[in-house]
Amino acid sequence: WGAPGEFRRFLFNDVCTGNREPRLDDGAWSVFPNPAAGRATVRWESGLRVEQLRLYDLKGRRLLEVRPGRGETTELELDGLPAGLYVLRLRAGDGRTGVRRLVVR
Repeated sequence: WGAPGEFRRFLFNDVCTGNREPRLDDGAWSVFPNPAAGRATVRWESGLRVEQLRLYDLKGRRLLEVRPGRGETTELELDGLPAGLYVLRLRAGDGRTGVRRLVVR
């Protein structure tokens, strides 16, 4: 490695650490109301085929998974969830993903 204080050039490669998932534009979908109590509605732009919605707690545990049918909205049933902050992840049929914070009251 060389003597302490010796200058060495080191290049970091992002092959293992980079996120290669294509991102969904923020304006392509929304969740409301937020904060929510009991249920929330997820809406996405026309033409976007949503394959999966997953709700996670802040420890990364998956609490809910929904596979929406056709259309541009779906309802999330939040009954039984304690009040707090959650993460909602949407995955589209073309592989793009989006993430939103959801506050449950």
